[in-house]
Amino acid sequence: MATIRHERHLRYILLLGEGGTLVLQEILKREIKNSGKTLEELLIGYKSRIKQRTFSESFLKVYPQTGIPDETTWDISLLALIILQLFGGSLMKDECQEIENIRKTRNNLAHTFSLSMDENEYDDSRKKLAATLLKLSDGLGRFIQDKCQNFIKQFDTGPIDIHAAIERVKEFSRYDEHISKALWKITKNIADVKYQISDVQMDVKEVLRRMYLGDKEFSTFQGKWFSNRCPKTHGWQRCLQRCVKV
Repeated sequence: MATIRHERHLRYILLLGEGGTLVLQEILKREIKNSGKTLEELLIGYKSRIKQRTFSESFLKVYPQTGIPDETTWDISLLALIILQLFGGSLMKDECQEIENIRKTRNNLAHTFSLSMDENEYDDSRKKLAATLLKLSDGLGRFIQDKCQNFIKQFDTGPIDIHAAIERVKEFSRYDEHISKALWKITKNIADVKYQISDVQMDVKEVLRRMYLGDKEFSTFQGKWFSNRCPKTHGWQRCLQRCVKV
């Protein structure tokens, strides 16, 4: 079913959004603390370089008119860029590569036209992303490691609440418009299919209920379609009774 393919894509994006944002924000905090400087002080010498590598909207988030950047509003791509620009020389090579992997994954998802994933694609992509998150969280303390583990389990096998996912879309839109749009499209597709299935189930139950009660509006319909398929046996009447009670 298309819903399952959409749900896989939704799970993958939620893992990237939650896990990727978490580890990158924590790495940024750790490196700022280790530097002994403030973020504003660190950014002073990189203004021209960062301007060349960002769009105007992202640049203004790093260098706002107030002079005090709010890194909690940065999307995954911007977080990764700033970390690599400011601390690329002090981070381990493997760590830099994993951060770049998250940035590329986010950018690919933000510009993809596909809203679904087949089982093999999902399994392979999810495992790679999970491995990246675990590697990056390894140097961030037990609390962050546990949170990453929980995200990995939750978005792999845990139930997906569409209403909760839509709320996450609203939260993501604060700092990552592209990912938010992708999430919104997927949750809408899944929700639409589920509502359609629910409507079909309700329609069938209503047809059976009216048949059982002998609704005259359905007499012609019954005669043409159901009379030859649904014999008025004791067993059939019991079946109809169960359907009416559901």
